[in-house]
Amino acid sequence: MDTRSEIEQKLEVTVGPKGVRKPMHEAFEAKGIKVHRNFVADLREGRISGAKTLRRLEFAEVTDASKKNQFNADACAIALALRTHNQDRHRAHLFKSDGYVEEIARTRQPTLETYVMELVVRAMRTDMVLTQSVTHNEALEKVFRRIAETYLKAKQDMPPSKYKRDSGPFIALDQDWDHQTMGDFYKKFYQHVPRRGIGTWVPYEMEALSLFYSQQLGVGNPLTPFDRSVLEFHKGRSDVPGVRYKDAQLAQQARDATGIEVNYQVVERHRNLLAYGSPVLPNKT
Repeated sequence: MDTRSEIEQKLEVTVGPKGVRKPMHEAFEAKGIKVHRNFVADLREGRISGAKTLRRLEFAEVTDASKKNQFNADACAIALALRTHNQDRHRAHLFKSDGYVEEIARTRQPTLETYVMELVVRAMRTDMVLTQSVTHNEALEKVFRRIAETYLKAKQDMPPSKYKRDSGPFIALDQDWDHQTMGDFYKKFYQHVPRRGIGTWVPYEMEALSLFYSQQLGVGNPLTPFDRSVLEFHKGRSDVPGVRYKDAQLAQQARDATGIEVNYQVVERHRNLLAYGSPVLPNKT
């Protein structure tokens, strides 16, 4: 089925004869989507493929987070199974983080690139923190505190020769974090920990993320605050220059709220997961 036919099927309206555009425009508006006044004519005459608008329709059809939750829950289960400790005697008490996300990506989906999985991890963090800021799940918060305390203790348990260089940021984080909420942890984490150290947290946080997504699956996969935002932000006009700028705006809002390094790519991958159950668009690798 070609793109035009898929759009017509989803809207239950045909493009119609030349000069007629109101029925299709009204069908789009019923789904909360705005299109350019020339969209119908351009689609009819083959001047556009309609592929971007079809994706917007697919995003508009998302009513729960089941696809995203299942992908992320599976990724977390893989991540936990892959955890091993470092071989270096000075770091044998720490989980190995080098190549960890790459291994998760390769195991979860052989064609999935590492950088995409890294974006998904950032999206998972954001999803969990923003949800927790609304729901205040004490069971999850308690598990998170235990994991974070374990991580901080391990990062400070270094030999004297490496202590100042390697442990300094984590000492500052330990002192600055309120030791109560994950929201405060992530804000202080990104303030104090350099980029090269952020990956060391991933093997630890996977335990909390696994619990979060298993809980979401268990309560019927409701859309989270982050889910609703990334879907709503895609309903604007696709023909307006800078649509990606809207995702960047949402990313900035999420970054301001959580401290997590969210960018427009994190938003895109999260939205793809909601609609397709994969961070990569269909037919793309």
